[in-house]
Amino acid sequence: MSTPILAEAPEHAATGETVAIYADLRAALGVPLVNLVFRNMAAIPGCLSWAWSCLRPIYTGEAIHCAGAEMAALAATARLNAAPIDIEMPNVAVAATLESYIRANPINLMGLEILKRALAGAGGEDPPGTPAQVMPISAVLPMADIARLPAATVARLRDMAHILHGEDGPVIPSVFRHFAAAPRALDAISQVMRDLKAGNQLDELGHRLAEHGRAAAARLRVQPPSPPNPETMRVIESLAAILPSNMTKMTVVAVALRRVFA
Repeated sequence: MSTPILAEAPEHAATGETVAIYADLRAALGVPLVNLVFRNMAAIPGCLSWAWSCLRPIYTGEAIHCAGAEMAALAATARLNAAPIDIEMPNVAVAATLESYIRANPINLMGLEILKRALAGAGGEDPPGTPAQVMPISAVLPMADIARLPAATVARLRDMAHILHGEDGPVIPSVFRHFAAAPRALDAISQVMRDLKAGNQLDELGHRLAEHGRAAAARLRVQPPSPPNPETMRVIESLAAILPSNMTKMTVVAVALRRVFA
């Protein structure tokens, strides 16, 4: 039996406070989408609100964006011999989609680490830094709603997640869902992941990105405005256990795809 897919509150179905936080997240990161880590938090009462109250001062500052750019540059050191391929999709939207994840994944990995440290009492508040000047990314490919995809497509995306991690887990990377209707693109993504794994680059670079992110997060401390409820604590601890590997590896994959889908 397959592992249940991580629950989420899709952007199109967001209501109340979640709508405002989603908009704030998109503005802070300069991307036109909300990443899975926050869509999952939004499915748990009180979780997203508490997490964003902690992270907003950090996400709107320059330091975390600079650290994220350093992690993306590290991901770009992967060696890939694949030739460019035409996947018959709009080039501008494909590039914008990949850039959105290349930018957001490293920052969100640090965000999870900051939240985990806050739960452990590693608080303290650094003086406010320079506000971030973020160039907005737009015109990304639409992301398929996992609940509305045919069973065969979901199975294909699960198989691709298995290539990434070598096991059946609860996370189908959101990047895959932007290409769900394009078998040629899914074939190319699968091959890129296999190529990166064959040289052990995916695990090795993923580990290095995670180390860099943890070190940067340790310098970006926050003082939670209020204690989290027990369910929020459970969810953040769970996300911090399962998502960082996905975030780092998919950053490496997205950077590689930026070359292949040129």
